[in-house]
Amino acid sequence: MRVLPAGDAVTKIGEWELALELASHESTVFVARRSGPRAFSRWVAVRYVGPFLGADADLGDAIVLDAQRASQLLHPCVLTVHDAGAALGGRFVVTDYVEGGTIAELLEKGRVDVDALGSIAIDVLSGLAAIHAASDAKGRPLGLVHGRVSPRNVIVGLDGRARLADLGLARLGRHDAPSDAYSSFRYAAPEVLGGAEPNVRSDLFAVGMVLYEALAGRHPYAHATTPKEALAALASPMPLLSVSSERVSRAVASAISRAIAGDPALRYASADAFATALEAGGMRGAARAVEAVALRHLEVGVRLRREACRAWALAGGASTPLAKPRSRTYRRVRRWVRRRGSFLIAGVLTLLAAIVLAFAFIGR
Repeated sequence: MRVLPAGDAVTKIGEWELALELASHESTVFVARRSGPRAFSRWVAVRYVGPFLGADADLGDAIVLDAQRASQLLHPCVLTVHDAGAALGGRFVVTDYVEGGTIAELLEKGRVDVDALGSIAIDVLSGLAAIHAASDAKGRPLGLVHGRVSPRNVIVGLDGRARLADLGLARLGRHDAPSDAYSSFRYAAPEVLGGAEPNVRSDLFAVGMVLYEALAGRHPYAHATTPKEALAALASPMPLLSVSSERVSRAVASAISRAIAGDPALRYASADAFATALEAGGMRGAARAVEAVALRHLEVGVRLRREACRAWALAGGASTPLAKPRSRTYRRVRRWVRRRGSFLIAGVLTLLAAIVLAFAFIGR
């Protein structure tokens, strides 16, 4: 986490004032607020991609269009997209800011409780089901897929709910940094690694791979540093989870194995079908378990970010506050002046002319 300048040296992307830099991998994530007079003070997350996109205008424009389409989706398990555009040679997408952390942060602190993982998985699959079924205001299917599910873009809130981030940024896979342990290509289905477009079944493959890693304690091919190496690793069968981890039942292990099958036809046809299989195996939602895990591992980081945002605002980075409400008499007088402004000006000018004429007459 890095606190950014405030006040006169404020850093901005579009009309958003950046307060904190939370993470930087294939995109950079900031906590921000809208700038300008009478701006609302709600915190948001700004994901900035670039400036390497400056030389690829088509890709950059496609990202903005994808984000605009994604903004039509409203679901409690998907971060709402509020804005998107071009700035500083790159592109940015503005979403809700949630106090919490990613699954990647939880995994870095050790194993996550199975009940908590069950609730996270159900929330993620609920969000994916909504993404895949999304339609516009006229009821026409939007044809959305997430395309880059990984531990980096599943946000676990202190409220016990998991949310999908990075919706609309599926085209960023080609820019993954090989050095990043959570690069999205390690969770991509073999057909996507081979060049195919992401689809419903490849999204479910990614969820299955995230669950496999979380339950087994390590990624099955963590050694892969490029998409080509990941594709080669997928050619070899992975150990059944119930064998590699005692805390996983056979039913859950079988459900996850089906989700990460190399042949897309063998995978689940929908996120709801995958969720049903996990629940039948005993991985039922337990929001309280997630809340306990989040509070135990993420609360300190959230408190630090909260204090940093408060300090940033006090240093002068906050937008101009709303004016203090005026009295009813003041508002009535102001409204009267606005409505009769032209008559008032004419009257004042007439009075001034009369005074000038009067002084001229007296001077004679």
